[in-house]
Amino acid sequence: CKTPLPMLSQNIIDQLESRGLLLFGKKKDMLMVGKPITTIGNCIEGKIWKPISEFESIDGELRLKENQFETDAPILGIFIEENGFKVQVWQWVPGPGPGDFEIFVDTEEEVYAQTIHYFFEKNEYFEALRNYYLKKSNT
Repeated sequence: CKTPLPMLSQNIIDQLESRGLLLFGKKKDMLMVGKPITTIGNCIEGKIWKPISEFESIDGELRLKENQFETDAPILGIFIEENGFKVQVWQWVPGPGPGDFEIFVDTEEEVYAQTIHYFFEKNEYFEALRNYYLKKSNT
């Protein structure tokens, strides 16, 4: 008998969304969390990503939607593992590069705390990526 994977409760999802974060893939063993540029928090000044392409059918043709999700911060992944959760930002291939990290936690409360810490509080991972882009823009 296989132990069911832990899941994030609707309460934690609601708390993350109430902070202005956007969650993708809520029904699988992985969630992607983005901070829209309209949400105040950690950001890479002058950098805008459009990490998710959305399409719509217009007159029988599949076209890119005009208003795409934009963020000024990397996308954070929450992976549901057998013994807990992995919180990860991985921008570099193969990596790790500036700002890349993965943290393993046991509870959904720790997932929430790590996610809020990354997007809204000063932390070494976001600062490493921000410093990389600042140095790059000054050369």
